Amino acid sequence: MNIKNTISALLCLPLMFGLTSCKPSLEERVKSEIQHVCESTELGTAEYTIRKVVSFKGEGKGIDYLKVGDRMIIFTCRAYLKAGVDLSKLSMDDVKINERNKFITVDLPPVKLLSLNMPADEIVLNFEKVSLTRSNFTAEERNGFLQQGEEAVREAVDEIGILNDAKKNTTDFFHAMFKQLGFETITINFKEETNNGQA
Repeated sequence: MNIKNTISALLCLPLMFGLTSCKPSLEERVKSEIQHVCESTELGTAEYTIRKVVSFKGEGKGIDYLKVGDRMIIFTCRAYLKAGVDLSKLSMDDVKINERNKFITVDLPPVKLLSLNMPADEIVLNFEKVSLTRSNFTAEERNGFLQQGEEAVREAVDEIGILNDAKKNTTDFFHAMFKQLGFETITINFKEETNNGQA
């Protein structure tokens, strides 16, 4: 090897060592992945579509209360629910890493109902009966019945099971992500919910 080639080889050594030392640590890779996931703010991991029957049979208000005869309405609607975690509440303080033992623990925000949508164009009137002596249902009343139906769906979230599915799917998601990064022991926890899982 001539002097020129020797000098060139020696100059390349610092560059090679510099490239090796620039390899991101496991903690840096975790931070990068979490920041990437958190860009979407919300992580929806379970979606349900349910059919809700809303019915009302009553006396009405004001002078209509004193009238005799039937006043009844029944309609069905679809409710679209999405549950998951609000990633805007996740920070690196919630992540504990042991690089040597390849152990990671993450305390995620609580699973909650992220959205509930009942489209007006998917409402179907099944039955309506109003006696001649009674007043017809007003638009305000119909909207009120829909709001009652939506509230009933919210109150039944725990019974529906969407939160349990979202928790399982969220756990599986982060398990797969950290497994791919090389962690061998992965613990996923969820913080306590303060508003009963409602969106």
